[in-house]
Amino acid sequence: MARVRTPLILAGLMACGLSAHAQTEVTPGAGAITVSTHDGNLPGNTVDNSLATRWSANGDGQWIRFDLGTSQTLAHVRIAFYNGNTRTSRFDLQLSNDGAAWTNVLTNVSSGGTTTQEQTFDFADQSARYVRYMGHGNSVNLWNSLTEVSIFAAGVPARVTPTPTPTPATPRATPTPTPTQSGGTVLFRNTGTVSGWNGTVVEHRGSVTTVSSPVYKGSEGLRVQQIYDPNYSGRYHSEVYRNDGYRPGQRRFYGFAFYIPSNWQTVGQGYNIAQFIANFGDTGCDDWMPSTMMWFTNSGLSTRVKQGTICNQSIRTFGNFATLSYGVWHRIVIDGNWQANTSGHLRVLVNGTTRLDQTGLQTTLSDPSNRTFSVRFGMYANSWYDQKRMDGTQSTRTLHYDHFSIGTTLADADPAAW
Repeated sequence: MARVRTPLILAGLMACGLSAHAQTEVTPGAGAITVSTHDGNLPGNTVDNSLATRWSANGDGQWIRFDLGTSQTLAHVRIAFYNGNTRTSRFDLQLSNDGAAWTNVLTNVSSGGTTTQEQTFDFADQSARYVRYMGHGNSVNLWNSLTEVSIFAAGVPARVTPTPTPTPATPRATPTPTPTQSGGTVLFRNTGTVSGWNGTVVEHRGSVTTVSSPVYKGSEGLRVQQIYDPNYSGRYHSEVYRNDGYRPGQRRFYGFAFYIPSNWQTVGQGYNIAQFIANFGDTGCDDWMPSTMMWFTNSGLSTRVKQGTICNQSIRTFGNFATLSYGVWHRIVIDGNWQANTSGHLRVLVNGTTRLDQTGLQTTLSDPSNRTFSVRFGMYANSWYDQKRMDGTQSTRTLHYDHFSIGTTLADADPAAW
């Protein structure tokens, strides 16, 4: 929200003695903002440092555009939403160098729904002069209402204490090879069956079954499926779970192989493939609440972490950090150091290559009870529930999973290692 044009160094990295990248706020003034329309709440309100004013426009596809004057390498944006603590807003974030040809760096993402403060939305660094928020309404109606927007450019590396391998503060386009670790402890393994789990979550017409094809290794794998029903108003989970996902303060690795069928119909809606969740019903602020989630929209893989406290949460999203293909198996490993302060980190490897590496950040909520999160794998067609509709014509959605593992090192979890 602050409009001071000075580098913002990632303090968590500095405290750990790691190299950081400076980021500079480049949010333009009110005169450089244009919109598709407004209802009298003007676009300049999004850069006036006040959460009491807003830009608003009614209807799917309404937009607000920021002209930075020159092309710059952009790193992330921060957005505050009107009534953001009582509803979620859905949008695309688009970049352009000429104001005509646009590229989605975030597609069909949603705000957290728990705060009126600015929320951070990360994406892979990309050069652009123009930033456009393309709104798709909110969980209550089709109004698009933003109170503040802040835009940040990636700067040159800050000279902190040098280390042999600097960790980037944002996802980089060039993948980083990751060495195999050894000497850990395997906490759980499953070769693609419905047995051995603490349970399944299957709602309405969904299913979780063992099949013989396709499989990643061996002779069996899991098929998870959900079927859209326009007369059903509930959620669409088809998942297996382990109760001992993590307790705050732990570091764990989670591996699995998953497969998107070649006939998967591409639409703008996202499908969740893994999540960490706990019951906060005793707090008076939430009930069953996921912290970190992982999902894909079309070919883009995204994830998030929840930060803050149980009753004052914020969400940090890392959008489209990896590209997925249909009709092939992908190996996913999540390396989570689950900390309620800025000593945590989140790393995701896809097919053995680091695609997301975030350090010096809070990775789980501050919780006096230090409760344990379960981990779930499978499909949650959350867009069907959140948006109260199904896009496209493919009402039966199917994903395949195999070779799940949880451990204390990368070698424990990587499906290729066992």
